[in-house]
Amino acid sequence: WRCKGAEGLASIGLSAEQIEKIAATIERAYSWEKQPFPAWQVSNLTANIRRLEQRIPELEAKAAKAETEDETLMFCGVAIIRAHADNRLRLRFAGKPSASTIADLKRNGFRWSPTAGAWQRQISNAAEYAARS
Repeated sequence: WRCKGAEGLASIGLSAEQIEKIAATIERAYSWEKQPFPAWQVSNLTANIRRLEQRIPELEAKAAKAETEDETLMFCGVAIIRAHADNRLRLRFAGKPSASTIADLKRNGFRWSPTAGAWQRQISNAAEYAARS
């Protein structure tokens, strides 16, 4: 802003209306606020950009994994299903589990899903550990 003024703002793609609004704000601002955006806001935006750039590969990997079929594993008479499309780990029992088993499932973050007909929670290492114990 200090070097190029309004031309610098136009070069980054701001409209004439936005540039006029910023210039008017700077003119009536205090002497220590003579910049288009506060420094904290710029650093916060760059932190968000870095965070989102790191998140993109994670989401692409999840999307690629979601296209794979569900994995089913039998463990002690319980079907453990990894539903990658829904990002859920499901436990399907042959019948209704005992009250103590239901209490253990709830304590470990599993919730009953009537639509899936199974106990489920988000896929994570902790979910897999809880399912096996």
